[in-house]
This record gives sequence, C-alpha cells and structure tokens, in this order.
Amino acid sequence: MRQFAELHDIELAVIDNDTRMPAFKDALRWNEVYYGSKR
Repeated sequence: MRQFAELHDIELAVIDNDTRMPAFKDALRWNEVYYGSKR
C-alpha cells in the first residue's frame, strides 16, 4: 500500500495497534498544511 500511495502521490494514513489518536490527528493536520502549501 505504501508503494502504491507513493507512486500515485497520495497520502496513506495507517492506523494500527500502536496508533495514538492525538498524535495521529496532529500528523494529519500538519500533513494537510505541508501538502496544501505544495499545490
């Protein structure tokens, strides 16, 4: 899945047993800022 996302330049959000929701939400927000500024 990661290779597919990289190949098609799309974001991949992985949620597993080690995921902590506050940190996950922060990462999504920062990614939105970063990738939004690249457009």
